[in-house]
Amino acid sequence: DNNSDSYLQRYFCPTLTLEECQPDPKHGIVLDESAMRPCRPNLVSDPKATMPPGTDLTLHWAGNGHVSNGQSDGTCVKVMIAPFEADPAFASFEDIPGGECLDFSGSGDFSGQPQGTISIPAMLAVGSYTLLWYWTFTDFTYSACVDIDITDDGTGTGSPTSSPPPSPPVRTELDDGYMQVYLHNGCGNIDDSTTFCQQYTRDPGSYCSSEIIDECGRSICHGIADFLFPCPENCPVGCPVPEAFYDDFSDGLDETKWLTAEKSWGGGKDGFTNGGVVAENVVLNVTAGTVIFNARGNYYDGDVMGINKDLSRQTTGVRTGGAIATRQYLGAGSYQVKMKIAPELGVCSAVWTF
Repeated sequence: DNNSDSYLQRYFCPTLTLEECQPDPKHGIVLDESAMRPCRPNLVSDPKATMPPGTDLTLHWAGNGHVSNGQSDGTCVKVMIAPFEADPAFASFEDIPGGECLDFSGSGDFSGQPQGTISIPAMLAVGSYTLLWYWTFTDFTYSACVDIDITDDGTGTGSPTSSPPPSPPVRTELDDGYMQVYLHNGCGNIDDSTTFCQQYTRDPGSYCSSEIIDECGRSICHGIADFLFPCPENCPVGCPVPEAFYDDFSDGLDETKWLTAEKSWGGGKDGFTNGGVVAENVVLNVTAGTVIFNARGNYYDGDVMGINKDLSRQTTGVRTGGAIATRQYLGAGSYQVKMKIAPELGVCSAVWTF
């Protein structure tokens, strides 16, 4: 969906040089020159918000898992505005009242959906404009753009300052067979590799690059990290998928593979404060080859204590859980997990791939 948050959002570099924005190599992501542009090119919002100058506008955005676990606390979303262009430069955008620093986790309703309110400048001329939303978190800056029409009475669509190009055609669903071919052998031998790369990266400007190759000579789709399966040894198309990571816990919880989480996670409700995830709630059964994650409810009064955002311990273990995470960063592909789901109401059994 070309209008979805996951498609419109992208890595963005708001500094003068691309080198200043390159993330730690551990992430496996290398930004290219397209990251210097804040918006995906040649896309027009449909539908568009229409309003007169001086209107307050509330923006909503996806939390991406960081709202309820405290990781995004203290970070700002910035919103700017520019006259509509097919591919606007960052320098074209100007500050907008109320958009200097919106709390990323801000919410104005019971749903907890992040949102913030800006004011459309009262002196803004009638026409079409683009709003830029961007957020810096850890090593990355993420951006998304949305188009709006400013009218003199708020009832029309406005007179555009320039004629927007037509939206690109809707792409068909990505074929899993082609994706497996790509992960094994790169895009060089895929029929209509340009269309495949645009589907795979969700970037209408992507293509199969003969200049971007990995260590065993496979071509990579332009615009994404060069994650492919390990180099095959005389492996034809369709050979068994290699396992990038595997653990059955028969040798215990290998600390070179796994981190045991100790962190605040979630907020509170009905007078209870969530106690986060702590190591004491992760129990290993080597004989069975299982890891058990204990969850403590509202009436727990045992010895396990919760954890605060500053990593100090709480005086209660109410609403605590357990979690582990791989030390290795893994990319696109298939994940298989054998696990039991907790049957109790209110317990969250989950596998996160970020």
